[in-house]
Amino acid sequence: MEFYGLGNYFSFACLAGACPSTCCAGWSILVDGQDYHRFCQLEQEELREDILRHIRKRDGRYYFQNREDGSCTMLDGDGLCRIQRNSSEKVLCNTCRKYPRLFREKQGILYFSMAASCPVVSRALWQGEVSYIHGEESGGRHGVNGKKIPISQPVWDYFDRQEGKFSLYRERVGKRELFWDSLGKLFDLLAEMVPEMFQRERKSWEKWMLMYDRALDEEERACAEKLASFFQEWGERWRDFTEEYLTYRFMGRQAMLDEEPEETFCQSMGEAYLIKGACFLEFWNRGALSEEVIFGWIQRVYRLCANGGEGERRLRQGFYDFYREKSLWIPLLFD
Repeated sequence: MEFYGLGNYFSFACLAGACPSTCCAGWSILVDGQDYHRFCQLEQEELREDILRHIRKRDGRYYFQNREDGSCTMLDGDGLCRIQRNSSEKVLCNTCRKYPRLFREKQGILYFSMAASCPVVSRALWQGEVSYIHGEESGGRHGVNGKKIPISQPVWDYFDRQEGKFSLYRERVGKRELFWDSLGKLFDLLAEMVPEMFQRERKSWEKWMLMYDRALDEEERACAEKLASFFQEWGERWRDFTEEYLTYRFMGRQAMLDEEPEETFCQSMGEAYLIKGACFLEFWNRGALSEEVIFGWIQRVYRLCANGGEGERRLRQGFYDFYREKSLWIPLLFD
C-alpha cells in the first residue's frame, strides 16, 4: 500500500524513566474491549487485579482511572508504568502501546504521524529534525518534502492565498505593533485554558497592558525593548520552527481528521501562535528563555489542542475569533 508519513515514526524510541514529561497524564486512557478482556485473562493474578481495580467503565467504554493530578493510576512515582514494569510492552493496551504514533488510511493511502505531546517529538520539531517519507506500492521508499505531500496541498494553497491578501496592506501594519496588540487576546485565551499557570502571570501581565494603554514612558519603552529583544534573539529560529510545525500539522490533521483546509489552517496557525505567545510571556517574566521551556509549551499546547475534546473545540472557536481576517496570522508568525 502507498503511504506518506514522518520518517521519525520508524526510528522512535521511548525515553521511559528518563522522560521529563509523561504520556500517562492529562487525558483519559481508553482501553478497548479486546484489551479489557485480555486483561481479565492475565495469568499474573496480582497484576491482573491491580489493572482491573483501576479501570472504570464510562458511557459503555473502559478507561484507566486518573488521580487528582491527572496522572494514570498505573503510573508509579519513578515515571514507569506498573504494567510494563511487571510484564512487557506487549501487555499494554493499544492506546499506550502505539503512543505517540498515529496512523490512518484515507482514500486508499496510509498516513503516519506522531503526537507532539511526546518530548521526543517536540524536540525534533523545534530542532528541525523531522523527516518525511513516501512509500510506493512497488515497495520503494524515499524521502519527500513535507510541504509537497498531496494531502497537505489544499491547506498550503489556502495559506498562500492568505499571504497574498496580507501583502496588499503590509505597509500599513507593523509587525511588532500587531504582535503586541494580539498578546492581550492571547493572554485571555491562555488564562481560560490554563488557569493554574496564569494566576502567577496575571500581575505582571496587567502591568504590561496598563503601560501599553498609557502614553509612552520609560517603563513602556523598557517593555518595547523586551519585545524587540525577543524578536532579535528568537525571531529567525521561530520562523523556522513555525514552518516545521505547520508542515507537520497540515499533513497530520488532513490525514487523521475529516476537516476543511480552512479549519486545518486556523487550528494549526493558532497552535503555532499559542506556543510562540506563551514562550514570549515566559521570556517576559523570566528575562530569558530556554529550549526546555519551549519543548514544554509545544507539548502542552498540543495536548490542549489535539485531544479531540471540549478543550480543542473551545480553542478552535477562540482561534476563529482571534483575528477575523485570517491573513493577519501571517505576520504574527513569519515576519
